[in-house]
Amino acid sequence: MASAKTFWNLGHKIIKHNENGSICVGYRKFRALFGTTPVICAIAWDMLLVSRPPKSRHEHLLWALLLLKRYSTESLNAALVGVNEKTFRKWSLIFIHVLSDLPVVIEARSKKIFSAQVVLNFLLL
Repeated sequence: MASAKTFWNLGHKIIKHNENGSICVGYRKFRALFGTTPVICAIAWDMLLVSRPPKSRHEHLLWALLLLKRYSTESLNAALVGVNEKTFRKWSLIFIHVLSDLPVVIEARSKKIFSAQVVLNFLLL
């Protein structure tokens, strides 16, 4: 089971935002780069439990979200996350495919932060 804190910390490493800095600025930068919140990342990670590859890591999901949100060149994205282009391409495309197979699309239009349990209860209605 993934936690939002895991994705928050990994996102900050990519964004290069000071973890002791403003939470509001960090949250805004996270959404600007990945298009969603750490809570939704954790929910998506758990929903992909059976379909994601065994050697996948949390940052691979973030790479896919980065590609989907920013759609920058492969070289730029790979440099941003600190890997070569082949590695970025492999894992981001794998996760884009497994995300596309999810039965539910999670969409958050409100800026309120909901707990994972509240969102899951809503999805199960």
